[in-house]
Amino acid sequence: MSKSDTITVYWGPGERLPYPSRNNMIHRKPESLLSFIHGERTPEAQQVRCPAIKDRLDNVYVMKSAVDDTFDFNLDEVAAVKDGYDQHIYDVDSKFKVIKTRVPNLKNYYPATYMLSWLFFASEPVMAKFTAPYYPAFSPIKGALLATGEYDIGRWFRPVALDYHIPIDQSHFELHKDDPVMFVEFMTDKKVVFKRFQPDDILHSLSVEYANTPTSVGPNLSLEERYELAEDSEMTKIVLANIKKNLV
Repeated sequence: MSKSDTITVYWGPGERLPYPSRNNMIHRKPESLLSFIHGERTPEAQQVRCPAIKDRLDNVYVMKSAVDDTFDFNLDEVAAVKDGYDQHIYDVDSKFKVIKTRVPNLKNYYPATYMLSWLFFASEPVMAKFTAPYYPAFSPIKGALLATGEYDIGRWFRPVALDYHIPIDQSHFELHKDDPVMFVEFMTDKKVVFKRFQPDDILHSLSVEYANTPTSVGPNLSLEERYELAEDSEMTKIVLANIKKNLV
């Protein structure tokens, strides 16, 4: 297989707000969804052999939890802070920081960002779509919605965390080792080759700068305008050069 038939996706752990530590060992390598569901299917399963399904899932990958983590939100605390604009760290007995970063986007839901996060970048432009697990569907909280989105990971570099919208009557969070927490689909026909990098302070600072663009530059820029801003300032080259210095 020639290099033109592959695309390199660099990945590493994202920072956990408010940046106390990086906890590298709890960030698992992306796993092919087809490989993930292979162990779950019945011996008679034919659906995943169907080309229409297999081709659809070829470049979908699973991000999994490396640990067990179970806790309950205090709904009185949730009610007291959910409509405010200030960030708030929830008082929960979790292995991760769990933070309110915004006002609710949906009626009868409260926001909570579970700070297990990743950084992705690619050797060339490629769209990546981030969604909740859907094959099979999974959520650590009954009825919770994981924010979905997509952007070009060859042109934009920011942390991807687990940003939940939780029904206001739900408080119990339960996650077990090997549970899927997020799917990532790479919009390409090329074979994806993953390379792990170890983010240093420069890379984390760069990722925060990208994430803070709405504050520093303005909230109304389109993605294409943001990509052009990064390219015109040669940020794309700076990010890729620093990633290559920190390859494992």
